[in-house]
Amino acid sequence: MSLASRVASFSAYRKTEDHLTTRTLSGAIVTIVGVLAAATLFVNACWDFNKTDVVQQMVVDSARGETLSARLNVSVLAIP
Repeated sequence: MSLASRVASFSAYRKTEDHLTTRTLSGAIVTIVGVLAAATLFVNACWDFNKTDVVQQMVVDSARGETLSARLNVSVLAIP
């Protein structure tokens, strides 16, 4: 059995009876490309979900007058 016939026998979309379908190399290629695209999107979404973004921002509101109250929120996760 050649490599092309082995690849053509792979199909994820077989819903009908065998005598009504024809396995083709192009159908197998579409199946493999679709699975690879879905896996790539899934891994990228998981990586993006678990990524931590550190945002440092300081804004001074000068419309309040001359007094300025400053509040700092400092989180220390681990101290040896």
